[in-house]
Amino acid sequence: MSANDDRDRYRRTLDMDGCPFCAIAADPARQIPGVAGTVDVWPETMAIVPRGGGTVPGHTLVIPRAHVPGATVEPLITATTVARACELAARMYQFPGVNIIVNAGEDATQTVFHLHVHIIPRRPGDGLALPWTHGEGRRTDHAADNSTT
Repeated sequence: MSANDDRDRYRRTLDMDGCPFCAIAADPARQIPGVAGTVDVWPETMAIVPRGGGTVPGHTLVIPRAHVPGATVEPLITATTVARACELAARMYQFPGVNIIVNAGEDATQTVFHLHVHIIPRRPGDGLALPWTHGEGRRTDHAADNSTT
């Protein structure tokens, strides 16, 4: 990757023009739960159904109203957004399990550079493989990989 590619990628993360989540957060029609894919609204965040309905029924995104390119840029906004996602998951989704996921950066599979928290309800046998599992379902032990002893 060239230096120009790095600069372009960085510039894209700061660009609010054309950001689909900024457009949703600013759309007056999207401010009412149950209308146009809006699940819930708060003063600083909102919950929406992902384009295409998400990976499983009930998949929801919680986004801040402010443009924040990723989870590590504004930690307090990230914390508030994750807290709203947890609140919503506890209130709305009575499933055996739930993944609450934030992808931070292109290498972590973030594709829209506006902070968003995925709420993914899980059911036994749903067949949804997560990106960090291996074919056999083993987890990678990063702590052991980074061990200095």
